[in-house]
Amino acid sequence: MEMSATHLFKKVAILATFAVLASSACAQGQSSTNGTPLPPDSGKAKAQPVFVVAGLGMGSVASEFGFGFSISFLHNSDEFELRAIHTMPDNASYSSSGGLLSPTNSFTSYPTQQLDEITLLYGSTLRAATINITLSGGLSWASGTFRGDHLKDEVTQTTSYWTDIYGNRVAYLDGGTDTKKYYQEITIPSVGYTAQMKLRFALGKITNLGVTGFVTYHPEKTYFGALVSVEFGSVPYAP
Repeated sequence: MEMSATHLFKKVAILATFAVLASSACAQGQSSTNGTPLPPDSGKAKAQPVFVVAGLGMGSVASEFGFGFSISFLHNSDEFELRAIHTMPDNASYSSSGGLLSPTNSFTSYPTQQLDEITLLYGSTLRAATINITLSGGLSWASGTFRGDHLKDEVTQTTSYWTDIYGNRVAYLDGGTDTKKYYQEITIPSVGYTAQMKLRFALGKITNLGVTGFVTYHPEKTYFGALVSVEFGSVPYAP
């Protein structure tokens, strides 16, 4: 004899109702031992606190010197981090000379490289007694300029001179050059993806040392970074 869909649904509903009632009865039966009621929260896991850590560091980002600020929220093995990075403008300028009375050759590269970045990360933490290791990934918004392929050089002959204590020119040094090196300009006004590993060492009760390495991919350019930072805040380590 075939069973209709409506009849089958009714049977399933009845069985589900009985299962809920039985489960409730079992829970009530286990709520006391030898007639003594248990505390209301005796069967609940203790809520874990959220730790907030702020850090300030410096290091190399995209081959340039930069500063970083981060704020992290730690809960159980999860970590959320918001990080901002600013690199110092760099046009790779330098001078060279063969000696005190030798002409000076100067070099300047264009465009100037500089990067600002804000990154939001989520990761998982492995804890030891005095060290935590966090692997994370997230989104990065960056605004910056980088030098790409070398395009051309412009060389200008220069003349240097020495003066005496009265300001009179007493010696001329001919043969110096001023070289301007031009490169392709790469701008990054886009969202990218970041993968990161952070080592966090306990220095004190609320002081930690953070060592961070990361790689960020943007459609225009991929770059690496490394930061060393001092972090302030209570961090859970393994007992």
